[in-house]
Amino acid sequence: MSHNNCVIYDSDETYAKRLMSTLNDSEDFTYNAQVFTNKDNLIDYLKDVKIELLMINEETYEYYCENNMESAKKIVVLCEDNEDINMVDSDVLYECKYQPTNELIKRVSNNKIKNKRLNETKIMGVVGMNNSERLVLSLGLAKYYSKKGQTLFVSLEEFAGLSGILSDNRMNCLSDALYYFKQNKMQYCEKIGQCINKDKGLDYISPVMCAEDISYIGVEDLVVFFQLLGKELGYAYIVIDMGNGIKSPWNLYAVCDKLFMPKVHNYFDKARELSMVTYMNETGMNSLLDNYREVLVDLSEDCMNEDILNRIEYSRTFARIKEVADGR
Repeated sequence: MSHNNCVIYDSDETYAKRLMSTLNDSEDFTYNAQVFTNKDNLIDYLKDVKIELLMINEETYEYYCENNMESAKKIVVLCEDNEDINMVDSDVLYECKYQPTNELIKRVSNNKIKNKRLNETKIMGVVGMNNSERLVLSLGLAKYYSKKGQTLFVSLEEFAGLSGILSDNRMNCLSDALYYFKQNKMQYCEKIGQCINKDKGLDYISPVMCAEDISYIGVEDLVVFFQLLGKELGYAYIVIDMGNGIKSPWNLYAVCDKLFMPKVHNYFDKARELSMVTYMNETGMNSLLDNYREVLVDLSEDCMNEDILNRIEYSRTFARIKEVADGR
């Protein structure tokens, strides 16, 4: 078998075959591409053959990793969503499949796959009128994004109650992390490892010990705190349970790549949501509503089960909230 062999697999048979044809017709593509359209045949093939380059969709790549398969020297993961393209491992390149093929060829052929991030850390904020639903959605989001890349979960709620959900294996918490940051912004990440817990497949920092620690730090410092945290520790995603103790949180909302919110379903939460949207509209912050996504949260469910993960996957921009903002 040629050492320059490339295997392509995608569940969209038409796309996979068209990609193979375009790659093999290009003088700039230095691999000999072949395509598989049946997952079982692909897996059987990879068990016995070592290949130079594997181009594979996200779903099958997760199976590839879960089964500890190591048949490919280099891997290109073909992503459906352009927002998910991040280098999260050495010799793995995440690329949006819906891009000009010549650009894909240029990236694969002319640039070595390096162990670095393509994009900055993506910050996912969770807001909401119901504290319990917001926390459940935050945990679900952390589990969801941990399947896509290294993810850190942080709750800014004064009384989060996470000790009854996740284990606290370290003595330090968010109070300590914020203290380290205030003392020395640029070097605080040297100590931040003392504050990070791991449980149920999640990286997280335990909530503050003292409620005042949330209101004590300014929102501008929180923005820098999370940006440095992602940059220095290499997290692809940081999921933030916003809490209610942040003073003037809008600047923190503005740096979030997406904002999620539990879908409101009672009169009082709807009234509070209307007040928030009206305030944002009247103060010129209605553009933030374009980042909001709404997810149904059922408190009777396990907060990290597959049902809520599926609802997160198919969440869409808050058309209803935008209608409120527009006065309709």
